[in-house]
Amino acid sequence: QDMEKNTATKISIPKPTDNSDQITIVGCKEGIERAIHEIRIISDEQSKQAIEKMLVPKTYHPFIQGANNENVNKMLSNHPGVRVNIPPLSVQKDELSIVGEKVGVMAVKDQITKIWKEMERKCSHVSIEVKKSQHKYIIGPKGNAINEILSETGVFVEMPPNDSDSVTITLRGPQDKLGTALTKVYEKANSVTNLTIDCPAWLHK
Repeated sequence: QDMEKNTATKISIPKPTDNSDQITIVGCKEGIERAIHEIRIISDEQSKQAIEKMLVPKTYHPFIQGANNENVNKMLSNHPGVRVNIPPLSVQKDELSIVGEKVGVMAVKDQITKIWKEMERKCSHVSIEVKKSQHKYIIGPKGNAINEILSETGVFVEMPPNDSDSVTITLRGPQDKLGTALTKVYEKANSVTNLTIDCPAWLHK
């Protein structure tokens, strides 16, 4: 409607059910030319909207995101018209998608592939058992402790789901950083200790 007003034309766009891609413009010659130009600009912008789907093993998603989404934010600061959709940790899905202007999408795809392949090459892992009651201290409020370890060491701490009885935690990252990350995990696990002691009945009052 805005375009019709700006160009003094009547523009008929086919409905999705019409099975036609022909747009009809009625008006004076100048108005029609202006309308064609504006429609082409919109069409060009739309055609630049690309979507790339990538199958990246779930294991590498945290390294692509970075601590507190740092890596993705950095990529997108150079390509503001692009969005990266990475499934949450709780969703067991390898597929991530990049949407936006074609050139930016391809540039971000290249950066993601680079991080993925580099981690694939140098990634190692170690599994440890930690009492379930201590898991919340390793995770931290809103995952802060896990993000801190990832930020400082480049190692991601994979926790079992809350509803699982598993006590196994897996640390994944560069071989030479696993020891440092392991120390930090134990520090956080033991940062709060619950002691049960017997005390005389008079102390209960």
